[in-house]
Amino acid sequence: MLSALLCATALAACGGDNSPAANATPARSAPAVQICPGQSADQTGQVSASKAIQACIDQRGPGGSLALPAGTYLMTSQLKIVFPFTLQTQGLSGSTQTCTAGANCATLKAAPAFSERFGIIFVGGAGSIDHFVLDHVTLDGNRAARLTGKARDGCISGDNRYGFNATVQNCSSCKMVYSASINALCGTGMNWAGNFATIENNIFANNGDHDAPSLWSDGLSVEMANDSSIQNNRLTDNSDVGLISFGAARSTIAGNVIAQANAEAFAGLMLDSLNTGDFSDTQIAHNTVSCSPGKCFFGINIGPRPWYPENKPVFGGSLKGNTITGGTIGLNVSGTMDGTQRMYVGDNNLLGSYPNDQVACRKAGTLVRSAFSRDPDLAQSAISLGTNYLNHVPIDPVLQSTDHCIN
Repeated sequence: MLSALLCATALAACGGDNSPAANATPARSAPAVQICPGQSADQTGQVSASKAIQACIDQRGPGGSLALPAGTYLMTSQLKIVFPFTLQTQGLSGSTQTCTAGANCATLKAAPAFSERFGIIFVGGAGSIDHFVLDHVTLDGNRAARLTGKARDGCISGDNRYGFNATVQNCSSCKMVYSASINALCGTGMNWAGNFATIENNIFANNGDHDAPSLWSDGLSVEMANDSSIQNNRLTDNSDVGLISFGAARSTIAGNVIAQANAEAFAGLMLDSLNTGDFSDTQIAHNTVSCSPGKCFFGINIGPRPWYPENKPVFGGSLKGNTITGGTIGLNVSGTMDGTQRMYVGDNNLLGSYPNDQVACRKAGTLVRSAFSRDPDLAQSAISLGTNYLNHVPIDPVLQSTDHCIN
């Protein structure tokens, strides 16, 4: 059999017909690897692997795990995980290298025609689940190949769920570690809702397009994550907000590195209130936001007012020890209130040059210019201001509001 196949692809060597038709290489199916008993999948990204991976997840069941060999798996339909489960790359458990930054991970890549709300992976169901783990897996939204078709149409029409890379919903004690989410079509690289979360040492990069209407995307969107750890992630060149949280009480958001070197964004880091807006006892500390000239309107934005003035204000927590470089406005506070706890904003560092004519905003009929801005409605902006912003001196509590800057 082997000799016959060799002759079929090299007839001249076997003394056969030398015509072009005779020399044509027969079409061959893409190679496949076994990913669980009875299921094999193409790891070259040429043939859909969705059904095989889903079958393995269902076969292993609650509390199970699936370790995919490194490679690219084409996703033509959504993976649904409705029970505790671990999805990882074979041989990388315990590695401290991150996908796309040293680790050779399994990549789940959206097919050009992929069009499902909530993304390549949807974790959750009718009720809550717990202990899902995504460990050393890359999610690739394949944006460049999906700029036509139903998914793009969904984004343009205002339903950005068609552009998500993944969704974790009502998931308690769930984890995403050492993984990556890249090239989302629109919406977000990861939409997360669930308490006691661990989101650490991941990369969120090149999601969305800031210049294409309705095709912008966050890197990581945290709807709700009380009692959680969001630490040491890298968020690079996302096109809406690098890292946005809508409520995370008693949590730690620390050590994240957010960079906008090539893509424009609304903000590097933002605390918003689409959900609770509650950041009581949360430490937002030692994050680094770096924006090249013209790439961020805000380095860090606290409060919903510049974007959604009708949203309820945020409250609680401590924003301190963060470093902000660049941004038309480095740090903005607009839309906070007294809740169970007053928010502390202080001891941050704004680095770089902020020319006097870079930002012009209106306050009480006059113009003020500053890299730090502050909601002028002090009764609705309950902030305890610290020191060490531009010149290591106390901050004037009445500075500009971007309400008059963003139009």
